[in-house]
Amino acid sequence: MSTTTAPIVGPAGPPGPQGEQGPEGPSGQNGESVPKELVLELKNTLEELNNSKKSLREEIVGTVHYVFGIAPPRIGFLSLTSFGNLYQLKNKNPITRGDSFLLLGRIDLRNDFISLSVLPGSDDIQQSFLAITQNGESYESADLKNWSQKERIPLEQ
Repeated sequence: MSTTTAPIVGPAGPPGPQGEQGPEGPSGQNGESVPKELVLELKNTLEELNNSKKSLREEIVGTVHYVFGIAPPRIGFLSLTSFGNLYQLKNKNPITRGDSFLLLGRIDLRNDFISLSVLPGSDDIQQSFLAITQNGESYESADLKNWSQKERIPLEQ
């Protein structure tokens, strides 16, 4: 009859000293040069990625002043964001400036607006506003509430 006993295992000890570095391996094969076209394509792709990340952030792209009416005039400033949100800083009266911006609305569900302009009104000209996107889409409004899309600016692609 044989009896076997399992070995008793104690706690692990500290790690031993690091061994010597082995011999250097053989040299690898020479690589091939990357074509300039591929380098240019990678550069353009990285630039597009960087630009697309920028479009994820809402930024102010334009600010203009406005004047509605004459007695007393309603005056203030408008700021457009890249997402098409329009903010108004309304003056308290013709002399005292306003203190905070209020969201008036969104022109369209886009994130590529780049410009806001105003055509000032006069006796025989109605004031109007023009917002433009990066690819040339344009929107016009006389009252800042109703925006109509105009013909696209024919940019070369």
